[in-house]
Amino acid sequence: MKPAAIDIQKDYPPRGPMHQYRLNEATAFHCFRCGESKKAKLLTTYNDDWQRLLCNGCYGRLLSIYEIKAGTDSDDEKAESLAVLLLSLCDRDQSKEAQRLSP
Repeated sequence: MKPAAIDIQKDYPPRGPMHQYRLNEATAFHCFRCGESKKAKLLTTYNDDWQRLLCNGCYGRLLSIYEIKAGTDSDDEKAESLAVLLLSLCDRDQSKEAQRLSP
């Protein structure tokens, strides 16, 4: 249930399990994914749970993963796209180690 103190200016269409809102005023919140304290006019709920808010950076990351998984590419193409995305989130040493370990 939406907290009474939040004044929504715009309600964007849900994308997968995420629903983004633009607020009239910047609001302080805690991103449940990255653990950072944020203050923004854009808030995203996960599974319509107002206790599980995402910052815009985490929303973008999860959205790109969701779009790969929900796309029309073959399973092999989806796996390759997802691997490229996930490797881009790692530092160079982690990326080299992951590539070394892959078959």
